[in-house]
Order: sequence, then C-alpha cells, then structure tokens
Amino acid sequence: GGQFCPFCASMRWPLVKAMSRFGSFSGLGQITSQQGTDGFNSIWTYDLTKATFHSDYVTLRMVEVADVKGNPLQQPDAEATALLNQFDPKGSIPFVFVGGSYVAQLPYSPALLQGKSFQQILDDVNSSHPGEVGRAIDAEADAITAIICKTDVAQPATVCNQPGIQALTQRAP
Repeated sequence: GGQFCPFCASMRWPLVKAMSRFGSFSGLGQITSQQGTDGFNSIWTYDLTKATFHSDYVTLRMVEVADVKGNPLQQPDAEATALLNQFDPKGSIPFVFVGGSYVAQLPYSPALLQGKSFQQILDDVNSSHPGEVGRAIDAEADAITAIICKTDVAQPATVCNQPGIQALTQRAP
C-alpha cells in the first residue's frame, strides 16, 4: 500500500481486524491519507510501517511503498516484487495477496470514513452494534478471514469454524 492512498487507508481497517483473528500486532500507529488524493478527504487509518505481526497460523508481510506525501518509503523484497509483477503489473494499490489469490477488492468507498476520527472508526469497528462503518469493515474483514481460512486448512478452528466464516469460505475463490 501507500500511506497517501485513501483506498489503502480504507483497506487497512479490515486487514488489521482480519489478521488480528489469527495473531497479534504490535507497533501499530495512526496516520491519515493525503488530503485530496483521488478526490477524497484525509482518511484516518493504521500506520503499518513500524508494526510487527505474530501468529502461529499465518505470515503477514506489509510494505508501504510511499509515505503520505507520495515519497518512496519501503521497498518490496524480491519475492514480493515477483508477485506484484505477476498479479498486478500496473502497480495498483492496495495489493493484498492471500495464498495464491489477489484479493484486494474493497467493497466500500473511502468516502464512508471521511470526517471520522481514528477513535470513531475504531469504536464502530469494535461495537457489538456497529453502524454503517463498522458493518462495512466487518464484511471485508470476514471476507479476508474466509480466504485465509480456506488457504490455511481452517486454523484456528475458533475463527474458521464460525458459521458466517464457513459460508464465506465455501464461496471464496
């Protein structure tokens, strides 16, 4: 992803939520995407540049290719570059790749998050009765979770055996 990108900002929310079902993050920060990029206001999101992820089930590699101003930030390694060249030769971001499938298909517009603080988004995502923002992020987190469950032999069972995740897993590519 790129820190400047509102679509990447929007995708980080469900990505962090989905991955947190399989392990834990440390070092997550907060940033906003660049004002005016692709016609969107700044979007509050997670800063993944100093984050680490630990899981007994899956591996996560995060690369932010550009900072909020669009300047180069992190370089993908040779393996990640090969995947990008194979599955996304035009260099679109966000790029999310799970177990052999390119899966970044954000089903909601970044406009949904505009005007909301990081804490407002986080509260809605973690609410037992989420609003429109929380429901949109939950739906994408569930889709990512299902794809991961399909590729990692349904582990952990406490995540992958949930009826909603199982139903999505059956429909996953």
